[in-house]
Amino acid sequence: MNAENLEKKHLVGIRREDKSYWERRVTCIPEHCQQIMKQNPDIQFIVQPSDRRIFSDSEYQDAGCLLSEDLSKCSLILGVKEIPISKLMPHKTYMFFSHTIKAQKDNMPTLDHMLKSKIRMLDYEKITDENGARLVAFGRFAGIAGAIDYLAGMGQYLLQMGYNTPFLGVSPSYKYFNLQQAYEHIRLVGKNIQKQEIPDELSPMVFAITGKGRCSLGAMEVLQNLPIIEVKPEELKQLCENKNDPRHKKNIYVCYIESQHMVARKSDGKFDKKEYYKKPENYKPIFADKYLPYISSIFHNMYWDQRFPRLISCEEIRQLWKTGNRKLIGIGDVTCDFEGSIEFLRKFTTPDNPFWCYNPIDEDVIDGVNYKKDYILYQSLDFLPCELANDASTHFSKILKEWIPNVARSNIDDPYDKQTLLPHIKRANITLDGKLTPPFKYITAMRKANEAEDQLNSQQEDNKGLKITQYMKLFLRGHLFKKQVANLILDICEENKVQFNVNHMIPGMNEDYSEMTLLLHSKDGQVLQSTLEKISKICDQHDIQLYDAPMFNDKNQEHSVPRL
Repeated sequence: MNAENLEKKHLVGIRREDKSYWERRVTCIPEHCQQIMKQNPDIQFIVQPSDRRIFSDSEYQDAGCLLSEDLSKCSLILGVKEIPISKLMPHKTYMFFSHTIKAQKDNMPTLDHMLKSKIRMLDYEKITDENGARLVAFGRFAGIAGAIDYLAGMGQYLLQMGYNTPFLGVSPSYKYFNLQQAYEHIRLVGKNIQKQEIPDELSPMVFAITGKGRCSLGAMEVLQNLPIIEVKPEELKQLCENKNDPRHKKNIYVCYIESQHMVARKSDGKFDKKEYYKKPENYKPIFADKYLPYISSIFHNMYWDQRFPRLISCEEIRQLWKTGNRKLIGIGDVTCDFEGSIEFLRKFTTPDNPFWCYNPIDEDVIDGVNYKKDYILYQSLDFLPCELANDASTHFSKILKEWIPNVARSNIDDPYDKQTLLPHIKRANITLDGKLTPPFKYITAMRKANEAEDQLNSQQEDNKGLKITQYMKLFLRGHLFKKQVANLILDICEENKVQFNVNHMIPGMNEDYSEMTLLLHSKDGQVLQSTLEKISKICDQHDIQLYDAPMFNDKNQEHSVPRL
């Protein structure tokens, strides 16, 4: 294709991923590139060559794409992960996972560069419907890859313990070409489990899946290829006490662990979901005492933040170990929340070496699948979807391909209110013409809050623990970003000269709500109270839930500073 013909087309570039050598995914596969160009003759794809990408250069060429290192003529460039600053070209439209919407400190220099370079940035994470539900994501594949990888490691671990089981035949997910091949293999493993039977010392074998989101359902999708019996957590105690149940030999029991299995109300031991999410401080953890003693493996996929009790604390697992109960073989953790819902998660891994082992008694950690008495196998992989690069890319591309022509034809120079992007794509537009777009102006306030928090921590250290006296912490939940309510609230704080920290923010936690936790502090209690009244009024106008949040420090204990 000659240069003159190219100039008449909307050029879409596909960049070569370079964040990790494990990143083989792509957001538009050759088949879909071909479909787009056939249906839209004014669009041409230019692909950076890559020997690592799951789809080869020749497959893209056969689909009609051009190969070139130079994407400078492309107005739209597609990527997966964060892009190095040196490779961002000015006045282009980029689509990728930017990890900037929570003002993540590591990525703020990239955001600044995009603003300075007048880049229009569209973040896949914020492509949502009108209720905030994400329309494209890799979460299911994280759950799938995490489950497959855990089974592979558990097979090795059980062999080291002295048990030759069919799980030894499971391979890490990246060794399968696609899910069809993986599931065929795992079904064969399942048949061998029924032939070989589960050793008495390991039965009943109980797998617990935390949560019910995309990742959790991905884990269950894998386990359904094995001979499983789905049970309720309330049945586990009786199952384990009935050692002679003939089902134990040929089946694995699987249960979902949800909020009602994790906590109970302090006052009466009951559970109310609405109240729990509104006032988690009224609840105490029960999972470790009530259910953990009967579980062999945990597939951990649940959402958690510091407002909530942990699923398992270091002390809880230590006390269980001291009783002599060693049923828990291991944990496959997709959440990767450092010292989070499982407190002893203290390191992340890669597909090269995905496992480590933890001793609850002395908190010792050993790298690798390395069985020792009293240790728990732990997987905390941070690169899961890229292990299933073929299926994950195909799934993502199947959705994205419907929107690419709209983005390619849109004019980067149109003002925000005149942009012709589809509504769900426009909701993902974070930067335009050197500015944050209106829905994302809160990022500036969050950055100021992060800086203020750093200063506050420094002052507290300098003052050797001197306490702040005029202080309150608020939790907000609702449509915070639908009508820029979050921005209005942060503006009130700035106007009243009340210092604030955004301790926690989840834009679009689910289809209904976003969340934000604000720490307000001022030397003037009356100003602080006035600010609260103004925030309360805004919340009433926009049907936002507003209530006091419990105070926590980094260890999730009550804060030493009293609330107003």
